Amino acid sequence: NFGPDAQREQQDRAIARYGLVDTGLTWSVAASGWTSAWLTPAWQAMLAAARAGAFDILVVGYVSRFLRNLKQTLIAVEDQLHQAGVAVLFVDERLLSSNPDDWEQFVREAQEAESFSRKLSKRVGEGYAAKRRRLGVPGGNRAPYGIIRVGKPSTMRIDEVTAPTVRHAYELAATGLT
Repeated sequence: NFGPDAQREQQDRAIARYGLVDTGLTWSVAASGWTSAWLTPAWQAMLAAARAGAFDILVVGYVSRFLRNLKQTLIAVEDQLHQAGVAVLFVDERLLSSNPDDWEQFVREAQEAESFSRKLSKRVGEGYAAKRRRLGVPGGNRAPYGIIRVGKPSTMRIDEVTAPTVRHAYELAATGLT
């Protein structure tokens, strides 16, 4: 429900609603979680474009999908984007980072996004640890299709017999043929 297509639809509707001009510039960091999105080349490219004056409003589909790290969100918005003359429009909550009336809710939403990510990370880690204790192998007893377990203790390796099928499936999916 929060994938790239849904986010883009949110952004397109907001651009139309507010009469904004879509510059065609897009960035997709694709770093999930709260630990590293701001370190990616895509994030740095977006900041460089902001400093170069390529846009003045960054349209984000969901507050919860922005950085999921309160500290980094505040640094990005206040110290980087605002300093470059760029406001952030968070479409889902209709929040504009440069509007003082939106500030409290924006900070609350950013804090809640980080809290959720941290809890989810903890729960996933607990689940994998339980599988390791119960089954004695990392992540569970079955490797995904295209991967095999080798050795004791087992490690995962690409299964050269089935890997071509996996690669072909990904190639089809990348072209929209899922």
